Amino acid sequence: MADSAQLATAASVAFSFTLVGNAITQCFMSIPALLAGFPKPGNPEHAASARRLGRQWKEFLFGGEKFFRPTNTLGLLGYSFAALKSAKATPASTPSFSSSADWKLLAVAAGCNFLVILHSAGNMQPLNRKICHLAELGDEKEITGVEARELATAEGYARTWIRYNVLRILLPLVAGIAGLSQLVEH
Repeated sequence: MADSAQLATAASVAFSFTLVGNAITQCFMSIPALLAGFPKPGNPEHAASARRLGRQWKEFLFGGEKFFRPTNTLGLLGYSFAALKSAKATPASTPSFSSSADWKLLAVAAGCNFLVILHSAGNMQPLNRKICHLAELGDEKEITGVEARELATAEGYARTWIRYNVLRILLPLVAGIAGLSQLVEH
């Protein structure tokens, strides 16, 4: 029979691989689709495309904040709970997941989820704000020099976001593999 640490680990592994799939979709399908045919700065269509990117980005951001932030947090809590319960468990006459799982691997998985939170807050959110701000910029005739530079870097912001988001593939992948290894082994 599964104990609570095993159930928490199983749920957290599912969360990890859900996050991996989402990040892969964002990096290699969704964001590149938004950038397909994106005009170069100086093109008459560039400013309108940059503002549209800002409007579209708000939709992506809304989904990410409402679904994937809680998913990552639940994974962090599940792995942390399982690591703590396994670290405190004593070998029992009836072996259980808690008494036999390697709490250090579960702690690594929790650490990966925590790093995703730090990376998202420190690196991704500033880029999200910059990209969303593009939607608020006026017509080319009405904008300041600073706003014109922001519009000119719209595609660069999105491509930087893709590069940064690769970490949100790797960290949940490591967490999921670490958690899954404990489920399979025990």
